Amino acid sequence: AHRLARLAHAMRGLRAATLYVPPTLPPPLLAAHLSQLGGALPCLQELNLRLGDGTELCADAAGALGGVGSGLVALSVVGGMLAAGAALQLLSRLAASRTLRRLCILPAAVAGGGRASGLGDAECGALAGCSGLTHLEFRAHRLTSSGMAQLSALAQLQHLAISSLESDMGYEMSSLARMAALTTLQLALE
Repeated sequence: AHRLARLAHAMRGLRAATLYVPPTLPPPLLAAHLSQLGGALPCLQELNLRLGDGTELCADAAGALGGVGSGLVALSVVGGMLAAGAALQLLSRLAASRTLRRLCILPAAVAGGGRASGLGDAECGALAGCSGLTHLEFRAHRLTSSGMAQLSALAQLQHLAISSLESDMGYEMSSLARMAALTTLQLALE
């Protein structure tokens, strides 16, 4: 924790950062590091969080990540797993951001124990609160037409990429048609 604080103090003007999180880092320590990050790096605009294989983002750490900075424009969370409630905690905090434009949430498709994680209907409801998003990329998990319909609230969304859609779900693509600003769509069906 002290190393991160010293580094942040030396680089207070840092605008972009990538953090690699090993599976050996205890979840409470990750939450503490993320809590310190926002105050330590007030100019941070872009944060890439790379979770190692087997790393789980717990709800406390996700909440801390969501509160990293009021000036955050882009956030990427790739790899690892999302613990129960973590995505909702993160998205609830991000919904208050007026500056967030790009969001990427791509946990490992299947991690330890064969568990899958991603964003489903409830998380899409929380995503709808992130009204300033122009670019959104996420891994779906148990996403239905109801969840897809909630994404139509993202009026400024220009780029949408969804991985791991279950091809037999019969999504109502009419919800995508209601996204007037959407210019790029990427769907990865399974």
